[in-house]
Amino acid sequence: MHVAVVLRDIEPQAGGGFTFIHDVADALFGLAAESPHRFTVLAPDAYADSIRGRKLAKNVTIVASSASSLLDRATSLLRHYLPIFGYFWHRASRLERQVTSLGIDIVWLPGGTYETYDTPYITTVWDVQHITHPWFPEVSANWTWDHRELFLTRHLRRATSIIVGTRVGKDEIVGYFGVPEEHIAILPHPTPSFALRASMTAVPQVLPPDVPKNYLFYPAQFWPHKNHINLLKALRLVLNEDPTAPALVLAGSDKGNRAFVERCAAELGILHKVIFLGFVPTGNLIALYQNARALVYPSFSGPENLPPLEAFALGCPAIVSNYRGAEEQLGDAAILVDPASPAAIAEAITRVLTDASLRVQLIERGKIRAAKWTGREFVSGVFNILDAFEAQRSCWK
Repeated sequence: MHVAVVLRDIEPQAGGGFTFIHDVADALFGLAAESPHRFTVLAPDAYADSIRGRKLAKNVTIVASSASSLLDRATSLLRHYLPIFGYFWHRASRLERQVTSLGIDIVWLPGGTYETYDTPYITTVWDVQHITHPWFPEVSANWTWDHRELFLTRHLRRATSIIVGTRVGKDEIVGYFGVPEEHIAILPHPTPSFALRASMTAVPQVLPPDVPKNYLFYPAQFWPHKNHINLLKALRLVLNEDPTAPALVLAGSDKGNRAFVERCAAELGILHKVIFLGFVPTGNLIALYQNARALVYPSFSGPENLPPLEAFALGCPAIVSNYRGAEEQLGDAAILVDPASPAAIAEAITRVLTDASLRVQLIERGKIRAAKWTGREFVSGVFNILDAFEAQRSCWK
């Protein structure tokens, strides 16, 4: 089959989404020769230009993708909000016209999309947070909840295959959207390649300025669901018992909630023990994991997250919230805690700081877990989906 791989225009500041898409694309380039299918990668201009000099398998072509116009986006919205609109308006988007002109049999969307195609497609779902946590403003304000619900209801039911990372994620798609179970494939998030590579090299990375030697680490964009507030309250409890306890280093782009987090730190009297770094480049991120006493990741949302896998690969003990899917993704390689309980978070921090044997155990288990699933396994799983669909796709021109 002729497969279009559509890469979204996503910036490094997007965090895990950027890492995931680029790791999957790199794994595809390395494994494509093993597949009987032909791949045309439709990528934004900047990404297409960055890999044009790379030696690719004979069955891989890079093509600049057609950007969606304002009319395309408006049409897509109307088709999802009012499906009967599509009966009267048959004009395809620029991207779908490009897919048709290239003779594509199936579209693979590694990072999801904001469009739904008539061409068969494989899509990716990282979470359905607007249903599991509809009260957070990032999934409810300014009609965001309605948009996600209307879009996903149509998009997922039309998909040829839906990729999720856990059994929990699969059950959510079946239960919330009524998608047949056999249309959903479980392919766990690969451990980010930058962390795996760094774990195998002795080249030291540089910590950002002003980071103390003794610190806890939490890399997360400043969304409310990332739960910085209960982490600050936990830190306050730890400091009440030991004023010399580690500082807390926060890294991540501001999504509108950083000022509130800073104000809460000040009100708790611990602002002097909290370092706000903002977005940090990969080299600094590696150093932050490698030198931290622990990763503390209290996010309310799952069912998968990449930072715990990064911590595993880089030898950093991990304390992670027990969101649905955490145990499935992380196994016994992390301490799982109730994200709504500052006392539980504080107790876990104290255990990791004071129990040397526990630290060693978590680090050893984490390294095993991190090596278990890489981009190669993920892409091989997609190849299996393509192979299984080929018999059906051969039934029409």
